[in-house]
Amino acid sequence: MLLTPLRVRKSSLLLRLSLLSTLCFSAGLLPLGVLAEEASSPEPTEDPARTIALHLAIGKARLKMGRPVEAQERFRAALELDATQHDALKLMTQAQQQLEAQEAKSARTRERLQRTSRSLAAQWAREKGDVQAKEVTQARKQVAGARERQLKLFYHKGVSLYYQGRLAEALDALQQVVAMDPQHALVPEARRLMARVEAKL
Repeated sequence: MLLTPLRVRKSSLLLRLSLLSTLCFSAGLLPLGVLAEEASSPEPTEDPARTIALHLAIGKARLKMGRPVEAQERFRAALELDATQHDALKLMTQAQQQLEAQEAKSARTRERLQRTSRSLAAQWAREKGDVQAKEVTQARKQVAGARERQLKLFYHKGVSLYYQGRLAEALDALQQVVAMDPQHALVPEARRLMARVEAKL
């Protein structure tokens, strides 16, 4: 296709601007967005070599930005113009390696997050179990304390009734002591007093 002088000058100017933008980006003098806007769609020129060079320059910039998929698009465009272009083939491989490295990093991040999630879940379960165990222990202590107080109450009631001469009531109270906890320290004394009561009845 024949290009008019105006179109040739325009294409050449765009090519030079794009190459200049790429060089400025490589030197750290150009923001990423400027390069993306100015060099996103290079117009074809009458010299395929210049178009290939532009695709390669933009692709390299994309690699430095950590965007291997976009870089591959540029290298692929260069290879469509020259399938044997050595630099494009080499850079395409680098872009693929970068892409695989990013995917591997993402997989490691997901795995780390999953491990953290499982660890937190296990920790929460342990803490919940500890809380429940403490609650059960506290409840048992409360029950045991209440039984202890009730047992002593029956014992002292039996002793008091015995000295009041109310033997049948005293015997009933002392039997409650033995029934509540046969192993309690007050049971032997309660049994002795019961024997006295039974001897008098």
